[in-house]
Amino acid sequence: MMQISEEAGIKVGQIYRDFECKEAIVAEIVRCDLDHFLDESDLDCAIVRGDTAAVRQWVSDFVQHDRAPAKGQLLAQIVIEATRNAEIAELFQHTDKRIRCCLERALAHLAPGDTRSAARSRLVETIMVALMGLPFRHIAAPNVDIEAAAAEISRLVLREVDGLRTGDPAFTGPACPEGIGTDPSPSR
Repeated sequence: MMQISEEAGIKVGQIYRDFECKEAIVAEIVRCDLDHFLDESDLDCAIVRGDTAAVRQWVSDFVQHDRAPAKGQLLAQIVIEATRNAEIAELFQHTDKRIRCCLERALAHLAPGDTRSAARSRLVETIMVALMGLPFRHIAAPNVDIEAAAAEISRLVLREVDGLRTGDPAFTGPACPEGIGTDPSPSR
């Protein structure tokens, strides 16, 4: 609570008055952060306009979004809480699906075509794994330049997107083993 209080610039007591439970606090933090960094309206407008450069920029910005150490620590705490709390786990899974949907839309615009669908899904999963790992890497090795790592991930992702778009077999090759790059959760 103290970390949330400090980041929000309000007293701990005020947090308890404004929210009915811890899950409501976490949900609001996740919702606000997600709304801010997903910037879905910009992505959707760029896709509607057919603005490939803006969609590429959205992908790059998404990958390189604010990697402040405090945010990484908060994410780690939310992940840990999700292992103990079904409501937080459900929120986390919903957030994962929302992010995945945005990435899929962006990549479908940048590398369209049904034949590229599996490769796009694998790339989305790779992006998700890499980005979830950044804050944990920073916790394990605080001296690692996370901004530089995020920039390198962005370069790798955009290179993969270019390979998908051009149809390079190195990028659109055979599918990964069953379960890799797919969402194993049942649909609701």
